[in-house]
Amino acid sequence: MKKFKLEINGNIQILEGEVFYKSNLQDVTESYILIDIPVNNGIYLTMNDNDEIEAEHYVDGGSYYKFNCRVLGRTREGKLNLYKLSKPYNISKIQRRNYVRVDMVEYAFYKLQNDNGEEVWKKGIILDLSGGGMKIKIEEKLSLRDRVTVNIFIAENEKVQIVGEVVRVEKSNTSEYICGLKFKEISERTRDKIIQKVFEQMRKQRGLV
Repeated sequence: MKKFKLEINGNIQILEGEVFYKSNLQDVTESYILIDIPVNNGIYLTMNDNDEIEAEHYVDGGSYYKFNCRVLGRTREGKLNLYKLSKPYNISKIQRRNYVRVDMVEYAFYKLQNDNGEEVWKKGIILDLSGGGMKIKIEEKLSLRDRVTVNIFIAENEKVQIVGEVVRVEKSNTSEYICGLKFKEISERTRDKIIQKVFEQMRKQRGLV
């Protein structure tokens, strides 16, 4: 796959069972790659020699890949403890990540942005989510181009706050409204967290979690 290229200091995620562990690429050579010890919420992943791992890697420009590696061993460079992995194989490109959308049912809190800056938070239900936007069911009717701030839970004790612009409003079968939001004013770090949540939800729905 000629467009696939591992980038030093790039993020790499290792899937172990039902959990993704985050790591960074420290070096890429012709015969192996080096990553720092993968971690998830302060818990480090232990990998054994010759283990086959499943990993995902985002390449600047919008491409997202998954692949396998073999664990070749551990090493140390300076103060860094590292894993040495084989060159990737079974490489496949995941569709453009910002548009990978997953259906879900999850509570979120939102507020309409207005001139007087009132902090009025209301509850809604997320119906689908992607790195570029979301669909949310709420009780009030919003107008196109309204901007809302939404709190989305990424993990049990972590949430992100995102500004979205209303691009679609539909009446549901009940008295509620379904609004399509396009994310605005979102950092790549926050988008990465949203996308990780999307892929984790997809794995749950495929029965991998």
